[in-house]
Amino acid sequence: MRRIFHYALAAMILHHGANFVIDLLNPTAQEMFGPRSVQGKPAREAFPEIETQGMFEFLDRVYATGEPHQAVEMRVLFDRNGGGVPEETFWDVTLQPLNDPGEPTTDILSHAVEVTAQVHARRKLEERDDAS
Repeated sequence: MRRIFHYALAAMILHHGANFVIDLLNPTAQEMFGPRSVQGKPAREAFPEIETQGMFEFLDRVYATGEPHQAVEMRVLFDRNGGGVPEETFWDVTLQPLNDPGEPTTDILSHAVEVTAQVHARRKLEERDDAS
């Protein structure tokens, strides 16, 4: 399982507890965060720029209900390089609780695929179609 996690092309993060401490992240996720060191930090501390964008509410809901959450082309203003300048990005995201049936959620697996390039390409095509 660890090899699959390590070699996945999607960004994968294992969050632990109600503060969503980043227990484990794969190389794709680390690359996504640039020079930031996020392992061992609560998600809200690691990614303060997304505090008001709904992601933490989704994590809270998954943690409380044990129900997974999926989002397609979720818009996130994200400070990829940690330089204080967020950029507009789009992600297909799955938040999967990791718990036994009937047991409280303790961990959440976040699986994210960046689709920013696809969204921009589609928008360009739509603009071109609208102009003709």
